[in-house]
Amino acid sequence: MSDNNSDSQLELVIEHLETEYENWRRTLNEHRIWLELFESSDSDYVEVIKESVQKLMDESDYAYGCLKAAEILRKHLEDDNGR
Repeated sequence: MSDNNSDSQLELVIEHLETEYENWRRTLNEHRIWLELFESSDSDYVEVIKESVQKLMDESDYAYGCLKAAEILRKHLEDDNGR
């Protein structure tokens, strides 16, 4: 019974880590699209978007770390369950 509970908790952690990465990737892609749309204009938004893209790029180590941790934990979970 506790193994199922542990597996469920581990699965929740994995899902959280994957969601963190997916949210970061989606936000970065959206900002890049906005940058392409506004870059040729004289809009004040260009600098703000550039700063946002840079901040997101600065967070890439965290995002990729979440993805890698999720992969490692999923493999561990699958190995423990004999899949």
